[in-house]
Amino acid sequence: MNNKMGDTFNVHHLEIRDTYEGGIKTVLKKLNTSPNLTNIATYKQLNKTARKEGLRLNTPDDVNERFLIQNQTFLKQARYFNEVACREDTPSEVKPLLFYYAEQTLFAFFVYSFFHYENPSRRHGLRMVWKKNNDELEIPNIIIEKEGSFRRILDVYSLLTDRKFKFLPYVHNNSTIVENDDSDSFLVYHELSLEKIIKLRDESNQPPGLEIDILDYLLLFYSSSLARYKPYKWVKISEGKKEFYHFKQAFDRFDVLYERLLKDMCYIHNQGVSGIFLMMPDVQLKASGHYGLA
Repeated sequence: MNNKMGDTFNVHHLEIRDTYEGGIKTVLKKLNTSPNLTNIATYKQLNKTARKEGLRLNTPDDVNERFLIQNQTFLKQARYFNEVACREDTPSEVKPLLFYYAEQTLFAFFVYSFFHYENPSRRHGLRMVWKKNNDELEIPNIIIEKEGSFRRILDVYSLLTDRKFKFLPYVHNNSTIVENDDSDSFLVYHELSLEKIIKLRDESNQPPGLEIDILDYLLLFYSSSLARYKPYKWVKISEGKKEFYHFKQAFDRFDVLYERLLKDMCYIHNQGVSGIFLMMPDVQLKASGHYGLA
């Protein structure tokens, strides 16, 4: 199998035990031994100053049977949740739940392939609050919690990239990491309305890429919560055009996110550099060649 994979290679090969095991060991060895990768100094600094739930970089020795079964199960769940969600006969009332869990398990595969946390996350890191502006109309907002799966996603994006994206909680400063003091950092936004999420998405000064990944994930959580707890409200949104347009965009970007995360893992394997595909705009990502875990 060549390093640069053509059309015959399928990223689903990462679901094959030997392929994933050998590939991720190479990735982790490079991350743990290269003194030039900014993320190495970064995660050490983050762990030293913030004590982020026992965060540490995985090592090749962590790649055991439990590690492999856990992460490959996440990847399979992600792919199948998305496939079922995309079927024409899947009811619109069910799709938000499937799309959300497709991305949630895809991110779990990515996060736990690289990093070890002392305790498993049993929380989404997001929750809905239901506020009434009169007796009839409930206005739900998203609360961003300090711990949980969502913050772990943000941590890993922060650790594996070296540019300042306004939504990340941490940014690189030479060989260290500091809290993001941007007014649009998620350190500032603890509560977000649907209107605010849409506005942030529309006003993003980056092409669709990392920032949109994060905002779309919030839209998926929002829609799945409505479908589960307030199905009437979700059905009314799905029957409309204005708000549903934004949810539909989030639904349609799973394949792009899938490529972005797995290509970045493969690029580290071959080049020893992280964050290239995480920071790449969607259009550029689609035009790029694919590097497999050879």
